[in-house]
Amino acid sequence: MKTHFFNLPLRFATALCLLLLAVTHPTFGAVTFTGDTSNSTTVIVGNTGQGSLLIDGGSSLSNTSGIVGLNSSSNGTVNVSSGSWTNNGDLTIGNYGNGSLTITGGNVSNYFCNVGNSTGSIGAVNVSGGTWTNSSSPLTIGNAGTGSLTITGGNVSNYFCNVGNSTGSNGTVNVSGGTWTSSFALTIGNAGTGSLTISGGNVSNNNFVYVGNSTGSNGTVNVSGGNWTNSSSLRIGLSGTGSLTISNGTVSSRDTSVGSNSASNGTVNVSGGSWTNSDYLRVGSSGTGSLTITNGTVSNKDGTVGRVAGSNGTVNVSGGTWTNSGNLTIGSAGNGTLNLTDNGTVTAGGLLTLASDAGSTGTLNLGNGTAAGTLSAARITGGNGAALVNINQSGSYTLGSNMTGSLSLNHIGTGNTSLTGTNTYAGNTTISAGTLILASGGSLGNGAVAVNGGQFTVNGAVGNGGVAVGNGATLAGNGTISGAVSIASGGTLAPGNSPGIITTGNLSLAAGSLLSAEITGSGTVAGTDYDQVNVTGTISLLGNLTLTLTSYTPADGQLIFLINNDLTDAITSGFANVNGGSLSNNTEFNLAGERWFISYEANYNGGTGSTFTGGNDVALYAVPEPGTWAFLAFTLTTAIVLRRRRAHS
Repeated sequence: MKTHFFNLPLRFATALCLLLLAVTHPTFGAVTFTGDTSNSTTVIVGNTGQGSLLIDGGSSLSNTSGIVGLNSSSNGTVNVSSGSWTNNGDLTIGNYGNGSLTITGGNVSNYFCNVGNSTGSIGAVNVSGGTWTNSSSPLTIGNAGTGSLTITGGNVSNYFCNVGNSTGSNGTVNVSGGTWTSSFALTIGNAGTGSLTISGGNVSNNNFVYVGNSTGSNGTVNVSGGNWTNSSSLRIGLSGTGSLTISNGTVSSRDTSVGSNSASNGTVNVSGGSWTNSDYLRVGSSGTGSLTITNGTVSNKDGTVGRVAGSNGTVNVSGGTWTNSGNLTIGSAGNGTLNLTDNGTVTAGGLLTLASDAGSTGTLNLGNGTAAGTLSAARITGGNGAALVNINQSGSYTLGSNMTGSLSLNHIGTGNTSLTGTNTYAGNTTISAGTLILASGGSLGNGAVAVNGGQFTVNGAVGNGGVAVGNGATLAGNGTISGAVSIASGGTLAPGNSPGIITTGNLSLAAGSLLSAEITGSGTVAGTDYDQVNVTGTISLLGNLTLTLTSYTPADGQLIFLINNDLTDAITSGFANVNGGSLSNNTEFNLAGERWFISYEANYNGGTGSTFTGGNDVALYAVPEPGTWAFLAFTLTTAIVLRRRRAHS
């Protein structure tokens, strides 16, 4: 064995002599050189006991490899404040024992490095100044033991890096200043447990980044400041479990998969700062992934939630923004859910697709009982799977997207929701609570509409799927329903928006149902002064009629046409009662101190030629004085005239 001091300053040569002396006294540690007189030597700091190495004052040390904390009972410490330490081969900080390297200035270089190399070892590197260069092969923080790297200043660079390399290992990297550059891949939790915390400084990677790489691994990244730049792909949970938390600072990558491979689990939480993907973002690519945004910004080109069969993806946006400049797919071939609530904003610059492939599920939840957030998507389409839109908000909300394809819509919140788009989707619409408003100019397709609770206000056009109104629910509005309308017992048909005309296909009011009509103003013009139902099919009336007079005094002989029956079919049955009284054909009733008669055989033509008899419409007649006898004479005379006209025609 030979020991060489090279041309070192006296201070450093003295330190080496002291370390060599410790070889025979292991409790004090050693710096040991092995091999011949060339630079092919190994520096050992802490062989079986304690050892320390200080490089300062412009000193330099060059060797093949270095080991700090060689054996299980050793403890080695290296401090570099200036000068240089060059390892032409590998460097180990904590081989079987405990080792630490502190760089406050100067330069340290090596081929590759293990920090916390073996099971039971502990290695720590602290960089606050100077440079540390790992020229090739991996920099491993926690190879099989426990390793840590703390960067508060200076510059650290490596080819690629594993943090938490082997099963049972634990690696930790904390960056609050300076720069850390990986020219190749970075793995946080390769097969063990790894964590990266960035609170300041700059971290950059020029190739793949894996957080939770292998089955059983666990990787965690927390960004609360600084910048993390990945020029290639980012995988949060490649085959293991990975998480990314962004509370401040900036994160960027080319593309990202959260829950990348089958059985993986990836989680991203964004509460501040920004996260930019120049290409796609996939949440639940082949495994299980979740993205939660409560503040800050997330952006990407195309977004996919639940990409392949068997995958599960969930995105929760309650604040901040998620911007997809391209298409957004919720449930491509797997299961995807987007929950948009409160102050969150989601934008799809292209097409928003729910349940694209057969066997997939795609669910869009707007609100969770509170606000529904803001959705900016020109078109929402349902694919070949099970596509569902749930609206569960408690305020006033407008959904302007055009909904197409095969999807179903549920309104389950207590708020008022207005649909303003041209909706042609083929699935059903179900209203359980609150008010769903189809705005003027808006439309629904040919799917069935079930109003099980709350109110459906139709001011636009509904297709021929039909509208069924259940107990405690209401149908209102000024629009058109091409299909049949049925009002069950306890349900209400309230045409207009105080007042107005609603147009339906076949109309059926079951026993116990209610037609609620308002008469106001002069009471002369349907849709302006009183409510009207315009029916283009058959009519069955077994329910009740309620009339509300608002700033209206009936004029004697005035006709109010409540139902305009466009077909020649006679009306089946009649109202059971009006405002609590019996109401068969030509029955007199009293309302607001006035006497009225009702006819189910009136003839409405929209003008002054409308009559109380001779047709199949429903009308009310305000009885003129002196009373019923004059009214009956009027009715009889009208009937005789109509019969004579028919006889001569």
